[in-house]
Amino acid sequence: MRIITYHDITNPARFAEQIAYLNERYDFVGLPSVRDGLLKGITPASDREQLVITFDDAYPSVYTEAFPVLKQLGIPATVFVISGLVGTEEPYWWEEIPYYAPSKWTAAERKAKVWEVKKWPDEKRLQYIQELKKNSPLPRLTRKQLGWPELLELQQAGWTIANHTHTHPMMDRCSTEEMARQVGRCRKMLDDNGCRGGRWFAYPNGNASLEAERILRQEGIELAFMFDHKVSRPETRTPLRVSRLSMDSEASVLKTWLIVSGLHSEYMKLRRSVGL
Repeated sequence: MRIITYHDITNPARFAEQIAYLNERYDFVGLPSVRDGLLKGITPASDREQLVITFDDAYPSVYTEAFPVLKQLGIPATVFVISGLVGTEEPYWWEEIPYYAPSKWTAAERKAKVWEVKKWPDEKRLQYIQELKKNSPLPRLTRKQLGWPELLELQQAGWTIANHTHTHPMMDRCSTEEMARQVGRCRKMLDDNGCRGGRWFAYPNGNASLEAERILRQEGIELAFMFDHKVSRPETRTPLRVSRLSMDSEASVLKTWLIVSGLHSEYMKLRRSVGL
């Protein structure tokens, strides 16, 4: 089984090409098939390999661009939702840092700062963003997020609307209490609004830990997905650390094949091993 994850769909035409290519070679299945395989030992009836599509963060383009393509082909998918953003005009916090950063910073410095902040304790991250906003002369940054009606429309079409925390902190940078609050609040909001995927979780940024796994079990999470750019293999797959391959809508068909085949992740591992 291959599991791929997208974020923002920035190139809709290329995305459609990717899906058409993959549709000729794989059987697309939803998260219930992952659950059945992992937790119930049910094997697929088809000889073709299964492919699961997921989207992290519920970017509006998932609804406006990806959904029409997948709906036309009857392909299910999963959206991992940040519940605190649903139906708001709040931006993603990783957009706020480059936007509110000092004007003298270059684009590279702004991007590097986001990656640096992801390593900080969560309270420090929140304080830093508040200080940036307080000291910036720029108008408030906004982004129209998907609402519950759009998410329920996706669910009605066979998609799964699942748990990606309430505000997207790095789980391994949070206190035990905050981890529980983030997971539990997102699950409750999903349940209260009629979304049935609250027990299925994706780690923000892929940041997992043993303590995070303990909290997920405590909060009733059945499956949790990584962001590790690896093929999900039966011999290494566990319910709370299911691997996913990172995909973006800018990839050519050739690169799409390299990613889904697992060759791209092996190539990247080799590059890291030799310091490239």
